[in-house]
Amino acid sequence: METRGRPESPAISSGIASMDRCLPASGYACGSLVEFLTERRIPHGATSIALGLAREASRTGKYVVLIDPDWAYYPPALARLGLPLERIIGIRPKNHADLIWALDQVLRNPAVGCVVASVDRMEDRTARRIQLAAEAGGGLGILLRTLESARMQPSWADVQWFVSSRASDFTRDEETRWFHLALRRCQGGKVGTSLKIGIDASGNWVEQHRDEVQRAKTGHVHLAAELARPARVRREIAG
Repeated sequence: METRGRPESPAISSGIASMDRCLPASGYACGSLVEFLTERRIPHGATSIALGLAREASRTGKYVVLIDPDWAYYPPALARLGLPLERIIGIRPKNHADLIWALDQVLRNPAVGCVVASVDRMEDRTARRIQLAAEAGGGLGILLRTLESARMQPSWADVQWFVSSRASDFTRDEETRWFHLALRRCQGGKVGTSLKIGIDASGNWVEQHRDEVQRAKTGHVHLAAELARPARVRREIAG
């Protein structure tokens, strides 16, 4: 009943096999919200992963909207990620109210395939409003929030990942930066699963499966993507 307004469309693959295997439909449902949470307000890893997912969502030919008050996204990095620059729209809201209004409007637009937004506050009514907007438009909403914000103010996101990275997560053989992801929420998914996904010196996504490291066929993600504007993260829904 809660998701009856969503379009019956194929799930959006993340482009990362190990991540898709954690999700009930081997991907993210159209018209849904995804949250990437980090401890700090400068979540480089979460931003890079969110942009990679936005790239996959844009393969249908729809637009990608990046909502960021400071607009620190780096166009050459976005291009190296494989994002279509001609179909990227950047919005620079001046305050929180404008940010929520813009998020609501673009999520309701059926021409938008994915929206990435840094959100520091998410009141109950606002959270429901954003969830209904995503269902109405049929695109994918990606919210970047801090873990503290997500705990204090839950949202209606279907999937919630916690993302962390450490300076020690560089290999000796190649300068690969690893990101640790933990699935905190996903109805019907493998909640509690932990993943380790990296970006090597050439900008390629790298997956680690137990003792085996495999390169995912997800295109190129240049390390310059780390210059992309950090975001904030979200909170769990009680129950």
